[in-house]
Amino acid sequence: MIRRRSVLSLPAAMALGPAHAQAYPDRPLNWVVGFPAGGSADMIGRRLTDRFAQEVGQPVVVLNKPGAGGTLATDYVASQAADGYTILGAGATTCVAEALYKNLRSRLFRDVQLIAVTGVTSNVLVMSAASPITSIEALIAYAKANPGKLTYASTGNGTTPHLCAEMFKATAQVDLVHVPYKGSGQALTDLVSRRVDLMFDNVATAMPFVNSGELRAFAVTASNPNPIAPGIPTLREAGIALAVDSWSGASVSSRTPLEIRQWLNQKLRAMARDPAYVQSMKGLGVAVNQNDWDLPAVDAYVKQEMEFWRKAVALSGAVVS
Repeated sequence: MIRRRSVLSLPAAMALGPAHAQAYPDRPLNWVVGFPAGGSADMIGRRLTDRFAQEVGQPVVVLNKPGAGGTLATDYVASQAADGYTILGAGATTCVAEALYKNLRSRLFRDVQLIAVTGVTSNVLVMSAASPITSIEALIAYAKANPGKLTYASTGNGTTPHLCAEMFKATAQVDLVHVPYKGSGQALTDLVSRRVDLMFDNVATAMPFVNSGELRAFAVTASNPNPIAPGIPTLREAGIALAVDSWSGASVSSRTPLEIRQWLNQKLRAMARDPAYVQSMKGLGVAVNQNDWDLPAVDAYVKQEMEFWRKAVALSGAVVS
């Protein structure tokens, strides 16, 4: 807990009066998720905020602001008071948006600032178990022989599942038709019933369908196998020269005082030292970031990721109007 007087200059604090000199945080925080309830970002966000509330000593309320590949949530956070009470559940999709959308209202560093990288997860390539295609080799062979016939679902334009599929297309040299959804729920339902043919989706939401026998998994996108997808190879192990790690984190308005940003960063880093929390997130296929990065280290990582996704978008040829 920090004191508001220490954030403000003494004259400013005196002018604002006693109410603004109270300890931060002195009321609930909002954690904004840019995707619908029930999706992987929502599931990961809710599990994280359960633990985060204990760390900050206040309730943390999850607000879902879905739409436009998560950019509506970014706009919302950027527009709120820069007082540390509104936090964006950010991630790789935020960096994708920087490369993919030409007319973003809110941009990294200028409008929102990442304060922590909380974990790394992966997407998984899945098809309906009822599909006659039973291997990634057969998928590629069919797609090459039938360009433009297969469709792929995504959780929306500019999301990591969208870009994973576009990078897969470019690497495997196949032509697939994009069908964007607003989140994974309806997309997975339509995938099971074969209204769409394939999908890259987060392991947290896709693997229950794989485990129930409704979907067939071919490969995970990450550099390493995922703990909740045992026996499923990486794309590289399956012969596709592609590896894409998807990460999650937290952002606030760039106007938020440095002392508040540092305090939130320290609280999120402290959670990584809790074995129970680490194990809990592992159950969602998330490897908690245990690098103990301070704000400059987080900034360096984000700049690196922005460059990676800029190249990925260019490689894929993905376009969003």
